[in-house]
Amino acid sequence: MAKKSFKVTGKWYLILLAIDALAMALGWMHPVKLTLFLLVQLILVMYFDSKKNDWRLVIAAGILGPLVEILAIWGGALSYAAPFILGFPIWGALMYANGALLLQRIINDK
Repeated sequence: MAKKSFKVTGKWYLILLAIDALAMALGWMHPVKLTLFLLVQLILVMYFDSKKNDWRLVIAAGILGPLVEILAIWGGALSYAAPFILGFPIWGALMYANGALLLQRIINDK
């Protein structure tokens, strides 16, 4: 009997993105656990479904996303209940990196 292969599609990444949103909504008061969750997820996605230029996207989103948001924080447009660096949470860069990677996978799903 032939083994069935499991193909990860955009639907699975959409579900993972929804799980991330739920984890951030419920886990913001536990920043270290949320950071570890997002880091492990990023490592697993990069390990099992690595694509060309993924690291560029992850680094760009992980740096530029927080920089823009820090400007909004400094301008008084928003604030976080548990800030870490410059008014931004410790898990924020991973949120942007994971979000960009998962959205890329969803958009490029064929």
